[in-house]
Amino acid sequence: MHAMNDDTPSALTHEDLAREVGVSVTTIKSYRRKFPGFIPVLGFGKPIRFTPVALDVALKIRECFNEGLNVRETRKRLLNSGFTQDKASIPPPIGAGPASSERMDEFVRAAGLMMQSVGKLAEAQKNTDQRLSRLEQGMEQLARAQAENQVLLTKLTGSVPVSTTGEDVLIEPTSARVLAKKIVNVRSRQGTVDSYALEKAPGEPQASTWSDAPPPALLDVPVAIRTSDDAYLGLPGRRTLRELAAGLVDQGRLQGNMLASWHPDGADWLYKLIYPDDHTRSLGFAAQTSPTGMQLAVLTTLVVDGREATPEERMEYFREIKDYQNQR
Repeated sequence: MHAMNDDTPSALTHEDLAREVGVSVTTIKSYRRKFPGFIPVLGFGKPIRFTPVALDVALKIRECFNEGLNVRETRKRLLNSGFTQDKASIPPPIGAGPASSERMDEFVRAAGLMMQSVGKLAEAQKNTDQRLSRLEQGMEQLARAQAENQVLLTKLTGSVPVSTTGEDVLIEPTSARVLAKKIVNVRSRQGTVDSYALEKAPGEPQASTWSDAPPPALLDVPVAIRTSDDAYLGLPGRRTLRELAAGLVDQGRLQGNMLASWHPDGADWLYKLIYPDDHTRSLGFAAQTSPTGMQLAVLTTLVVDGREATPEERMEYFREIKDYQNQR
């Protein structure tokens, strides 16, 4: 157990626990949410006060998380260490106890905030749909313009015969193709997928597009994160970076339309996700080799809405991904 010094108060707040454990207040609150009842509460006033045992529990949770344990494994470790779940320390449900004007005012304020959030979400969804519609129109115009340019170029040079069907342009000499074809898929709001073939002649510069992606040496190796003791923690089934990227998009689309893109960052790569509510999350990956010689795609950075996460917040996010993968 943790021995408190003379300056440690007997009744601890969220801020006291965060300072003693060396984490953020948000992290302490996430501990309470993930392990309800394990952090004993003296009272639910403002601010909430905790017993000294709460510090020992928080330290044990941080230790387990630093080892890479998930929520289920950490809960078992807490029980084995003698900590118990105190039902009295679980926050009371909304509406418990006799009704009062103060509670009613609080309910009305909460309802108003919720309605504002719903309105903002609807507006964000509308904006996302408009951006996606413009993207679809832009891709159609690009495909049409490039096809027309190829026809014109071929007619001017007269070097190879041309056969056209609608917007598809194939330039086929008698011996070998002289054009490289690139297929671009665009998903509509209704869930359908339209494919566009963009072709260019040899020697033409290849335009940089949002569809850039890391090389297979990074994309097709297991994902991992480096723990505080320099060990590597991976995902169930040694899921690759390609599988993780696809899974994050599938998970995000449960909320509506979203955008995902890869961006090179020196020797590393950033995977940027834009959600329907305009929140953003960028994950940075680097190629590293484990002590056993395994090639890994290691999560090195996490930026949420423009703010870089701390190493502990990055580890917590990786554990959430791990728990989600365990449930699939």
